[in-house]
Amino acid sequence: WKLSSGLVTGRLGSGALNITGGGRVESSFGILGRELFSTGTVNVDGPGSEWTNSGSLDIGGLGLGTLNITGGGKVQSASSRVGLDDPGSGVVTVDGSGSEWIVSGELKLGVEGFGTLDITAGGSVVSHTNAFIGSGPFSISTATVAGAAPNGAGSNWTIGGRLSIGGDAPAGLDGGTGTLKIQPGG
Repeated sequence: WKLSSGLVTGRLGSGALNITGGGRVESSFGILGRELFSTGTVNVDGPGSEWTNSGSLDIGGLGLGTLNITGGGKVQSASSRVGLDDPGSGVVTVDGSGSEWIVSGELKLGVEGFGTLDITAGGSVVSHTNAFIGSGPFSISTATVAGAAPNGAGSNWTIGGRLSIGGDAPAGLDGGTGTLKIQPGG
């Protein structure tokens, strides 16, 4: 499925997209859970299943966004923000050997909202430039890297630039709160 523009899942209500069985989706950008009280979920599951964004991928605008990459699925984007706006929240799970999320630009967890990233059971995230956990004022975000796949491959997060945990804020504003948990197998 090739889109000439972006893909919004859960703009004003609830929306879900399942990419399975080797299916592929290409879009210029993606937004999950765009407006207040909306929910957007994308599941990318299985070998060969892939979602490619030539631009940004935002998980959780003003609403709730959930991205699940499992069973060897892959997601790619130029940049990504998880938990973009207050009071929105975003949750990304990358689970299982061969499951991969590749971000060629910056990856930000918690811009003004709440962001969660779980890399488990041999999943892999690659941030080609900088990564931020709790990047914006008042945001609260957590990243967890834990667990090995049955074949022994550990979960991993590779960052090509710098990692910032807990954000900077303008004078008079609280910075974000970030937590990184590296557990056995991570």
